[in-house]
Amino acid sequence: MDGKPVVKELLQKVGDVEIYCELRGSGPAVVLLPTGHSDCESFRVVADALSEEFTVLSCDTRGSVRCKMPSEWGPVTPEHIADDVAGLIKSLNLAPASVFGCSSSGQAALCLGLNHPDVLRNLVIHEPALTHQAPLSGPDLPGGGAFPSMMRERVKKGLEASNTGEEDPAWSFRQAVLRQDLLDKLDPKFFERVLINSKMWATKYLGTVDARVYTDEEFEKIGRVPTTFSAGVFHLAVI
Repeated sequence: MDGKPVVKELLQKVGDVEIYCELRGSGPAVVLLPTGHSDCESFRVVADALSEEFTVLSCDTRGSVRCKMPSEWGPVTPEHIADDVAGLIKSLNLAPASVFGCSSSGQAALCLGLNHPDVLRNLVIHEPALTHQAPLSGPDLPGGGAFPSMMRERVKKGLEASNTGEEDPAWSFRQAVLRQDLLDKLDPKFFERVLINSKMWATKYLGTVDARVYTDEEFEKIGRVPTTFSAGVFHLAVI
Protein backbone atom coordinates (compact mmCIF):
# COMPACT_ATOMS: atom_id res chain seq x y z
CA MET A 1 0.00 0.00 0.00
CA ASP A 2 1.32 3.42 -0.99
CA GLY A 3 0.69 5.65 2.02
CA LYS A 4 -2.20 5.38 4.42
CA PRO A 5 -5.70 4.58 3.16
CA VAL A 6 -8.35 7.26 3.05
CA VAL A 7 -10.63 6.84 6.08
CA LYS A 8 -14.19 8.14 5.91
CA GLU A 9 -15.59 8.93 9.37
CA LEU A 10 -19.36 8.64 9.78
CA LEU A 11 -22.07 9.10 12.36
CA GLN A 12 -24.57 6.69 10.85
CA LYS A 13 -28.12 6.77 12.17
CA VAL A 14 -29.67 3.38 12.94
CA GLY A 15 -33.01 3.44 14.71
CA ASP A 16 -32.78 5.84 17.65
CA VAL A 17 -28.96 5.91 17.83
CA GLU A 18 -26.12 7.32 15.75
CA ILE A 19 -23.14 4.99 15.54
CA TYR A 20 -19.59 6.24 14.98
CA CYS A 21 -18.04 4.33 12.05
CA GLU A 22 -14.91 4.33 9.91
CA LEU A 23 -15.01 3.19 6.29
CA ARG A 24 -11.91 2.49 4.19
CA GLY A 25 -10.80 0.50 1.17
CA SER A 26 -12.75 -1.24 -1.58
CA GLY A 27 -13.84 -4.76 -2.44
CA PRO A 28 -15.90 -7.32 -0.49
CA ALA A 29 -17.12 -5.95 2.85
CA VAL A 30 -15.53 -6.79 6.20
CA VAL A 31 -17.03 -5.46 9.45
CA LEU A 32 -14.90 -5.27 12.62
CA LEU A 33 -16.65 -5.02 16.01
CA PRO A 34 -14.65 -4.10 19.13
CA THR A 35 -14.65 -5.71 22.55
CA GLY A 36 -16.09 -4.13 25.69
CA HIS A 37 -13.99 -0.98 25.32
CA SER A 38 -16.46 -0.17 22.48
CA ASP A 39 -13.97 1.86 20.41
CA CYS A 40 -12.98 0.91 16.87
CA GLU A 41 -9.62 2.73 17.09
CA SER A 42 -8.28 -0.60 18.33
CA PHE A 43 -8.71 -1.94 14.78
CA ARG A 44 -6.77 0.81 13.02
CA VAL A 45 -3.74 -1.32 12.18
CA VAL A 46 -5.63 -4.36 10.93
CA ALA A 47 -8.29 -2.24 9.17
CA ASP A 48 -5.59 -0.39 7.24
CA ALA A 49 -4.04 -3.70 6.19
CA LEU A 50 -7.36 -5.28 5.17
CA SER A 51 -8.35 -2.21 3.17
CA GLU A 52 -5.84 -3.23 0.49
CA GLU A 53 -8.32 -5.93 -0.59
CA PHE A 54 -11.60 -5.20 1.21
CA THR A 55 -14.08 -2.48 2.06
CA VAL A 56 -13.57 -2.32 5.83
CA LEU A 57 -16.23 -0.98 8.18
CA SER A 58 -15.09 -0.61 11.78
CA CYS A 59 -17.50 0.89 14.28
CA ASP A 60 -17.89 1.77 17.92
CA THR A 61 -20.68 -0.04 19.74
CA ARG A 62 -23.70 1.76 21.19
CA GLY A 63 -23.00 3.86 24.26
CA SER A 64 -19.46 4.74 23.17
CA VAL A 65 -18.49 8.33 23.85
CA ARG A 66 -18.41 8.89 20.07
CA CYS A 67 -21.96 7.58 19.49
CA LYS A 68 -25.08 9.67 19.94
CA MET A 69 -27.66 8.07 22.21
CA PRO A 70 -31.18 9.13 23.16
CA SER A 71 -31.58 10.93 26.48
CA GLU A 72 -32.70 7.70 28.14
CA TRP A 73 -31.49 4.26 27.17
CA GLY A 74 -31.38 0.98 29.03
CA PRO A 75 -28.91 -1.90 29.42
CA VAL A 76 -27.32 -3.23 26.23
CA THR A 77 -28.06 -6.73 24.97
CA PRO A 78 -26.41 -8.66 22.12
CA GLU A 79 -29.60 -8.14 20.11
CA HIS A 80 -29.21 -4.36 20.39
CA ILE A 81 -25.71 -4.44 18.91
CA ALA A 82 -26.69 -7.00 16.27
CA ASP A 83 -29.61 -4.84 15.15
CA ASP A 84 -27.31 -1.80 15.00
CA VAL A 85 -24.74 -3.64 12.88
CA ALA A 86 -27.35 -5.11 10.53
CA GLY A 87 -28.75 -1.61 10.08
CA LEU A 88 -25.29 -0.24 9.30
CA ILE A 89 -24.59 -2.97 6.74
CA LYS A 90 -27.90 -2.32 5.00
CA SER A 91 -27.76 1.48 5.08
CA LEU A 92 -24.19 1.50 3.72
CA ASN A 93 -24.99 -1.13 1.05
CA LEU A 94 -22.32 -3.52 2.32
CA ALA A 95 -24.26 -6.81 2.29
CA PRO A 96 -23.19 -9.53 2.24
CA ALA A 97 -20.45 -8.80 4.77
CA SER A 98 -17.90 -10.82 6.71
CA VAL A 99 -18.22 -9.87 10.39
CA PHE A 100 -15.62 -10.23 13.14
CA GLY A 101 -16.67 -9.86 16.78
CA CYS A 102 -14.85 -10.46 20.06
CA SER A 103 -16.18 -10.86 23.62
CA SER A 104 -19.26 -8.60 23.94
CA SER A 105 -19.29 -8.24 20.18
CA GLY A 106 -18.85 -12.00 19.85
CA GLN A 107 -22.25 -12.27 21.48
CA ALA A 108 -23.53 -9.68 19.02
CA ALA A 109 -22.08 -11.64 16.12
CA LEU A 110 -23.94 -14.75 17.28
CA CYS A 111 -27.18 -12.75 17.30
CA LEU A 112 -26.37 -11.46 13.83
CA GLY A 113 -26.15 -15.03 12.60
CA LEU A 114 -29.39 -15.87 14.35
CA ASN A 115 -31.50 -12.83 13.46
CA HIS A 116 -29.87 -11.23 10.40
CA PRO A 117 -28.29 -13.96 8.24
CA ASP A 118 -29.39 -12.07 5.11
CA VAL A 119 -26.67 -9.43 5.59
CA LEU A 120 -23.84 -11.91 6.18
CA ARG A 121 -21.27 -13.72 4.10
CA ASN A 122 -19.64 -15.34 7.11
CA LEU A 123 -18.80 -14.81 10.79
CA VAL A 124 -15.49 -14.89 12.68
CA ILE A 125 -16.12 -14.98 16.43
CA HIS A 126 -13.30 -14.67 18.95
CA GLU A 127 -14.06 -15.75 22.52
CA PRO A 128 -17.71 -14.65 22.76
CA ALA A 129 -18.85 -13.60 26.23
CA LEU A 130 -20.93 -16.71 26.92
CA THR A 131 -20.33 -16.47 30.64
CA HIS A 132 -23.76 -17.81 31.57
CA GLN A 133 -23.53 -20.71 29.13
CA ALA A 134 -19.94 -21.77 29.64
CA PRO A 135 -18.86 -20.08 32.89
CA LEU A 136 -15.21 -20.10 33.84
CA SER A 137 -14.52 -20.95 37.44
CA GLY A 138 -11.64 -21.78 39.70
CA PRO A 139 -10.77 -21.79 43.40
CA ASP A 140 -8.27 -18.95 43.01
CA LEU A 141 -10.65 -16.52 41.30
CA PRO A 142 -12.05 -13.62 43.38
CA GLY A 143 -15.73 -12.91 43.76
CA GLY A 144 -16.80 -16.44 44.72
CA GLY A 145 -15.03 -18.31 41.93
CA ALA A 146 -17.47 -17.67 39.08
CA PHE A 147 -16.33 -15.57 36.13
CA PRO A 148 -19.25 -13.08 36.17
CA SER A 149 -18.68 -12.51 39.88
CA MET A 150 -14.97 -12.00 39.26
CA MET A 151 -15.70 -9.39 36.61
CA ARG A 152 -18.14 -7.56 38.88
CA GLU A 153 -15.53 -7.50 41.64
CA ARG A 154 -12.93 -6.05 39.27
CA VAL A 155 -15.41 -3.49 38.00
CA LYS A 156 -16.32 -2.45 41.55
CA LYS A 157 -12.66 -1.96 42.50
CA GLY A 158 -11.95 -0.15 39.26
CA LEU A 159 -14.81 2.27 39.72
CA GLU A 160 -13.75 2.97 43.30
CA ALA A 161 -10.17 3.65 42.14
CA SER A 162 -11.42 5.89 39.35
CA ASN A 163 -13.61 7.89 41.72
CA THR A 164 -10.74 8.50 44.15
CA GLY A 165 -8.17 9.23 41.45
CA GLU A 166 -6.06 6.23 42.41
CA GLU A 167 -4.47 4.20 39.64
CA ASP A 168 -5.68 0.62 39.42
CA PRO A 169 -3.78 -1.54 36.88
CA ALA A 170 -6.79 -3.85 36.50
CA TRP A 171 -8.87 -0.85 35.41
CA SER A 172 -6.18 1.01 33.51
CA PHE A 173 -5.45 1.03 29.82
CA ARG A 174 -4.14 -2.52 30.11
CA GLN A 175 -7.70 -3.75 30.53
CA ALA A 176 -8.35 -2.80 26.91
CA VAL A 177 -4.86 -2.85 25.41
CA LEU A 178 -2.36 -5.65 25.95
CA ARG A 179 -0.23 -5.34 22.82
CA GLN A 180 2.36 -2.87 24.09
CA ASP A 181 4.25 -2.94 20.78
CA LEU A 182 1.27 -1.35 19.00
CA LEU A 183 0.49 1.44 21.47
CA ASP A 184 2.51 4.05 19.59
CA LYS A 185 0.38 3.46 16.48
CA LEU A 186 -2.86 4.52 18.16
CA ASP A 187 -4.41 7.93 18.76
CA PRO A 188 -3.61 8.99 22.38
CA LYS A 189 -7.21 10.18 22.69
CA PHE A 190 -8.25 6.54 22.33
CA PHE A 191 -7.12 5.84 25.88
CA GLU A 192 -9.18 8.70 27.27
CA ARG A 193 -12.25 7.34 25.48
CA VAL A 194 -11.54 3.82 26.72
CA LEU A 195 -11.71 4.93 30.36
CA ILE A 196 -15.04 6.67 29.77
CA ASN A 197 -16.39 3.72 27.79
CA SER A 198 -15.24 1.26 30.45
CA LYS A 199 -17.41 2.95 33.06
CA MET A 200 -20.33 2.88 30.63
CA TRP A 201 -19.69 -0.82 29.97
CA ALA A 202 -19.76 -1.54 33.71
CA THR A 203 -23.25 -0.05 34.07
CA LYS A 204 -24.83 -0.70 30.67
CA TYR A 205 -23.20 -3.92 29.37
CA LEU A 206 -22.03 -6.12 32.23
CA GLY A 207 -24.72 -8.58 33.26
CA THR A 208 -26.83 -8.16 30.11
CA VAL A 209 -24.56 -8.38 27.06
CA ASP A 210 -23.03 -11.57 28.46
CA ALA A 211 -26.27 -13.11 29.71
CA ARG A 212 -27.64 -14.40 26.38
CA VAL A 213 -27.93 -18.21 26.36
CA TYR A 214 -28.45 -20.12 23.10
CA THR A 215 -30.38 -23.33 22.55
CA ASP A 216 -29.11 -26.14 20.35
CA GLU A 217 -31.68 -25.13 17.75
CA GLU A 218 -30.40 -21.55 17.76
CA PHE A 219 -26.79 -22.66 17.37
CA GLU A 220 -27.88 -24.85 14.47
CA LYS A 221 -29.51 -21.84 12.82
CA ILE A 222 -26.43 -19.68 13.40
CA GLY A 223 -24.32 -22.45 11.87
CA ARG A 224 -26.12 -22.07 8.55
CA VAL A 225 -23.92 -18.99 8.12
CA PRO A 226 -20.29 -20.09 7.67
CA THR A 227 -18.83 -19.45 11.12
CA THR A 228 -15.31 -19.67 12.52
CA PHE A 229 -14.57 -19.58 16.25
CA SER A 230 -11.15 -18.61 17.59
CA ALA A 231 -9.48 -18.33 20.99
CA GLY A 232 -6.20 -16.92 22.18
CA VAL A 233 -4.29 -15.23 24.96
CA PHE A 234 -4.92 -11.65 23.80
CA HIS A 235 -8.67 -11.60 24.47
CA LEU A 236 -8.85 -7.80 24.83
CA ALA A 237 -5.84 -7.06 22.66
CA VAL A 238 -5.38 -4.40 20.06
CA ILE A 239 -4.84 -6.36 16.83
